[in-house]
Amino acid sequence: MITTFIPVTGLLPTKAGFTGQTKQTNDGNTGTSGLNDIWPLFRHDPANTGCTDYYSPNTNHVTWKKQLNTQIGQTTPLLYGDKLYISTGWYYKSVPKITNLFNITPSPPSEILQELLEQQSITAPGLYCLNAKTGEEFWNLSMDLPNDPAIVDNKLYMTAINYSYYSSALYCLDATTGSIIWQKPINGLALSPTIVADEKIFVGSLDISDYSGSMSCYDLSGNLLWNRPYEGSEVSYFSAPAVYEGKVYCITIDLSTYYNGKLYCLNAETGQILWSKPIFSFGLMFYQSISPVCADDKVYVTDFNMYGYAGYLRCFDAETGDSEWTHNFGQSITFSTPALCEGSVYVTSFDFYSYYSWLYRFYATNGTLEWKVALPSSSYFGFGSPICSADKILLSSGGYAATNELFCFEKENGTFVWNYLSDAEILGRQSIGDERAYAADVDGNIYMFEDVLKIRYVLGGFLGIHAIIQNSGNISLTNISWNISVFGGSLDKINRTKSGTIDEIRAGKSKIIRLIPVIGLGKIDVLVKATMPMMNTIKKAKQGLIFGSVCILLP
Repeated sequence: MITTFIPVTGLLPTKAGFTGQTKQTNDGNTGTSGLNDIWPLFRHDPANTGCTDYYSPNTNHVTWKKQLNTQIGQTTPLLYGDKLYISTGWYYKSVPKITNLFNITPSPPSEILQELLEQQSITAPGLYCLNAKTGEEFWNLSMDLPNDPAIVDNKLYMTAINYSYYSSALYCLDATTGSIIWQKPINGLALSPTIVADEKIFVGSLDISDYSGSMSCYDLSGNLLWNRPYEGSEVSYFSAPAVYEGKVYCITIDLSTYYNGKLYCLNAETGQILWSKPIFSFGLMFYQSISPVCADDKVYVTDFNMYGYAGYLRCFDAETGDSEWTHNFGQSITFSTPALCEGSVYVTSFDFYSYYSWLYRFYATNGTLEWKVALPSSSYFGFGSPICSADKILLSSGGYAATNELFCFEKENGTFVWNYLSDAEILGRQSIGDERAYAADVDGNIYMFEDVLKIRYVLGGFLGIHAIIQNSGNISLTNISWNISVFGGSLDKINRTKSGTIDEIRAGKSKIIRLIPVIGLGKIDVLVKATMPMMNTIKKAKQGLIFGSVCILLP
């Protein structure tokens, strides 16, 4: 396999859009369940939260771009240790965007599914493993129609399709070398991303002969533990199961009606149906899919009522299936998988009449709206599913509404931070590492976003505050403006600020900036800022205590 590596220098790519101010806080390096588990599954974790404790980039600087000699479909780059894994996924041409979404004459399910299969035109399908820091290719493995893998304990579990026989295989690979440890057959087409939780593998599949779908569970040796058929012509159409507290939550669509579906809750040990709730699932006609999301004993799904043309965000009790709350978006399409972070739900919608798209934040416990912001540029961004870092939201449109735009917003208030224009449409989703983000476009370009200018540390000590400004790039940075502010203390009497300019920081080097003296007593807030010409401001905030001339900052 011949691939092309393109190093990218400079602060802003020529295709980068406007960048606004942003916020940078403390360096997060908590991962998920282990040091290597950075973004090891489709939506980060088995519950599909789409959220990580890591902080994401404050700018749209592309540290590297790698061009693979293949197309890339609806897939998510996965991060495990120092490696990035990209499945080529399912690829189909974007269907034409219609001007009247009320006038839709659906094709028969057989046509839609056959069209999906016939339009697979990926040049070199398979799984690619890259160096996450540099983009260098380690290895690749040829596979037909592979879905999103799951990586656990240095083993990679994934499915691929036997195109000739409409059957599938479940694989276990060595995540370091890509060598196949074992391979087991699966009846039908494996459509869902692979989810691994509690030493079990979960895969949704479709029997193309009678349009029947099922959820299957395997042990980590590939032995089938149970298979749960859905009712009638229901199938999990590219929807990922959510595994949470010993239960599996699945969304189905009924291929015989297009509009009806269910949210299922299954026992993860036996596959027994514990409860199900009717929901509308309209995404098949738009080559879209949604997945359930779980946290804090609740399960969240979006729902679109075809008969009333109304979109909903629904919250159910994860144990009983009882409705906790519902938000009605009005006459809006909601084909978005929510992101769930720190007690808030983030989701998008697309308004039928205005053709505006919106990004929302709700309280997860009761559905109260915290804020909503209009999405810029493409009028189809309401079809996107957001993901979240510790401080930001990343969003692309994907699927039916695919564009070459990637947007970043502040998680706290929805403020626009930056956008980037990729070389081609982005069909899949992104992933987030330690102050990095990754994306792939349909032409096989892989992008790694990372700030060049970083506020690496903010430290206290005797007499004042010290901060380290780092140039992590490969060229010198010049004319760097900085500012340190300290305020608070007893009776809010501390209010100190100092600004300055660093003429140059050479590649890979750092400079120390200081605010001294700071003297007082009590709690303090510290804010450090840095910026350069043609780059948005980065910030790092800290809290601490001051005792006379000694400042102690909290982690």
